[in-house]
Amino acid sequence: MSRPREPIKIQKITGTDRYRVIFAEHPEWIFNTFYTNAAEAKRYALRNKVELFASRNTDSLFRNAAEGFFDEGGPWRTDQIESGRNRIAAMYQIYGSIVTNHLIPILGEYNITTMLGKDIKAGLKSAMKVRGDGPLAKATKNRCLWVLNLMFDFWISQGLVMVNPIVSITKYSDAPEKPRGALPRDKRAELFPQDYEKLLEIWGSPMWAAFFSYMNDTGTRNGEPRAMKWIDWEDDFTPINKAIEGFTTDKVKETKNGRERPGWPSPVTIEAFRRWKAITKFAKDNDWIFTYRKGKSPVTNNAVEKAFKTVMLRLGYEDMGWTPYWLRHTFVTYGTEFMPEDQLRLLAGDSDRINGYKHIDSEALRKKGLEAKQLLEKQRAKR
Repeated sequence: MSRPREPIKIQKITGTDRYRVIFAEHPEWIFNTFYTNAAEAKRYALRNKVELFASRNTDSLFRNAAEGFFDEGGPWRTDQIESGRNRIAAMYQIYGSIVTNHLIPILGEYNITTMLGKDIKAGLKSAMKVRGDGPLAKATKNRCLWVLNLMFDFWISQGLVMVNPIVSITKYSDAPEKPRGALPRDKRAELFPQDYEKLLEIWGSPMWAAFFSYMNDTGTRNGEPRAMKWIDWEDDFTPINKAIEGFTTDKVKETKNGRERPGWPSPVTIEAFRRWKAITKFAKDNDWIFTYRKGKSPVTNNAVEKAFKTVMLRLGYEDMGWTPYWLRHTFVTYGTEFMPEDQLRLLAGDSDRINGYKHIDSEALRKKGLEAKQLLEKQRAKR
């Protein structure tokens, strides 16, 4: 009967007084130590077995384990679908881009079996935007942590790692570093004059004049007017009930929270739509309203952002941080001055977050307080 193999073999390193260790599970791996005492070398091997194995197992490097993690047909995505946790295609694309653009560059050479929270935090601290023009925003870092949490939870379920290092990390502050707000009154009036010719001069093209004037009038999100077809346009009214799904060209989905709401454009916006319809090559009922080139798809979100940014640059407002989404905040903010909140919620279609869209200035506060002022004066008159 042969003797059982020793779990750890201790050998002298030829030509030195130091020892090396060899584990029975992987006799092909030899680990040299700095110990000159055999017992100490063995204790070192027992204490650091996981780390030593991880250092030789390249399959456990983050870049190898993470590559294609969120791809269609992959183990994680298949498990999610079988569990009834399917997501829209855009979310998988977002997760994948976070892995490719942010996580692999900073964590690629770490081993997932030994990665620590402090390693992740240090990597995120040094991470830069894809454009290389500054560090990642805190919100993006939190998205990175969310994605890593999904990955490590799955790896634990598969027996690839023992712990999830994300649980030891404190999330970054949710406070926006560049919070959105409402356009100043005078700038809003400048950008959206009530004369069509002046509006066209500001926005530079009939299509963009109609697009951004509609956003200003209705408080829509970027993807909602992009999803409109001419059959949806009723001159003085449009139902707002769909949007283009993120990271897609022309896939139509419900609005962000699934709520339908009415859109009531102003006379200058109605005129802008009429002018645009009169000159566009694509004016049939089933044509996209805001399209170009061959008319097969609506304008992209990048095109919307670029068109808005171009106008801000031309007018000298490039440093203000304004984006098209500010028009939604502006709509809600100034709507509070003359409209009951239930009606404003109906038009904005976001009953849960509408308070976060209010950015009341002193003039709006004064108007809102007039009723209270009258009550105070009535009481004071009785003294």
